[in-house]
Amino acid sequence: MSLAEITPTIEKPKLVEQKSFVERTDDVVESLRRNPSLFELKRSGKSTKEAIETTALILSTSEDLGYSESEKNILGVISHLGSFVTAQRRADEMGNKRDEGRMSIVDRDEMARLKNNDLIPFNHAIKELIDTDSSLTKDELDASLTRLYMRLFYKEDPLVKKADSDGTHDQNLIKTVSQDALTSISVSTNGMRHEVAAESMLAAAGVDYDYQVSAEEDAQGADLFVYLNSEWVYIDIKASEMSAKKALEKRSDSHAVWTGLNQSSFDGAKGNQKNGLRLSYAQAQNYSNDFVNRIFDVAHR
Repeated sequence: MSLAEITPTIEKPKLVEQKSFVERTDDVVESLRRNPSLFELKRSGKSTKEAIETTALILSTSEDLGYSESEKNILGVISHLGSFVTAQRRADEMGNKRDEGRMSIVDRDEMARLKNNDLIPFNHAIKELIDTDSSLTKDELDASLTRLYMRLFYKEDPLVKKADSDGTHDQNLIKTVSQDALTSISVSTNGMRHEVAAESMLAAAGVDYDYQVSAEEDAQGADLFVYLNSEWVYIDIKASEMSAKKALEKRSDSHAVWTGLNQSSFDGAKGNQKNGLRLSYAQAQNYSNDFVNRIFDVAHR
């Protein structure tokens, strides 16, 4: 008997192709729509939006349902998505009032509620999603989340409900709502990738930082706490030099810091991923010294 006859045949393990982000979001949506909690919440009097967001939150925090971390984070985003888009629209309206000097105390209170209840929680959910799906480009993430909004929350959008009531619902409204959602989502994902990049640059520079920020601290402009000169200093991370400059001019105690990054900074270390969500370690090292120097400047101005 030859060696070949007695040697067992070893088959190569079959590679399981990982599902794309769009496929995972589709799976999550179908699972969400079939979940009994969704129907129970609707029967109890919750609106469709409330039922979807509450069910998504329940599923995102459950440990024994077999969801991957990415799927849990997708559910976490869905649990705030409908409220975020409408809250951001309202916040933009009040921002215009503020710029025109027409913002009342009632408006300020409402703005604070929107930030604490809808805007900040969504941003934090986006940040967690970036951690598990950093191979996505920003354009892919923005498009996927806009698609999710249109699938799950379009009929619940206040603009759509008003048009249905007025009998003015047409194709132009679909484009308007879709573009509105895309714009709001894009601003959020850009801000969150800059926050993630700030953490990467601080780590590359060997600077201690703490990203555990309360909703109250976040609402006051604290995105991170950085340990400098034997004390913890908060910083308000800005995605553009102009936004940092405006914040510093507006408040004498502001610690607004531009990351020093632009869209091309997220193209990957070798330019192999256009408009990505994270910096490579090499890129973080490259930008870190200038970023830390800007933090020193605003902390001691």
